[in-house]
Amino acid sequence: MHPALAILIGLLIGAVPAVLIRTGIRVASEMSDRPVGINLYPVTVAARDLSTGAVVKMDDLSQRGIPDALATRAIVKPDSVSYVANQPLAVPLANGDSIPWHAFENVPTIEGQRPSQELVDACSTELGKRKVATAPPTVAELRKAVLEEKP
Repeated sequence: MHPALAILIGLLIGAVPAVLIRTGIRVASEMSDRPVGINLYPVTVAARDLSTGAVVKMDDLSQRGIPDALATRAIVKPDSVSYVANQPLAVPLANGDSIPWHAFENVPTIEGQRPSQELVDACSTELGKRKVATAPPTVAELRKAVLEEKP
């Protein structure tokens, strides 16, 4: 066998697997819509803006993946939505917000107690956010108030 032919065959044998491996890695990374190394964990999120006092229906809930490092036990998992369906909200939620267990009036916190209304009123007054209204504020109203607040 001619030495040049042997070198050419050797180069082809080494180059073909390298090209195939590089192409496979590029195709695999293009198929993924998330950075390599981040595992997504499904959580329950608000499918639309929800105001305080709104009774949450199944149509108000959606599922989204978040990095598993951020998925704590405090967030409602998709297999637990039946526990929060038809429950009134204690806090407003924006579209896409993950839904924590403590967002519901009738779901006890980990300690088994909710803050007293006196404490909630005192905190609201101290923050200057307390407004007398006939209906709970919407998420849009709360965002507007926060954005207009001057330091």
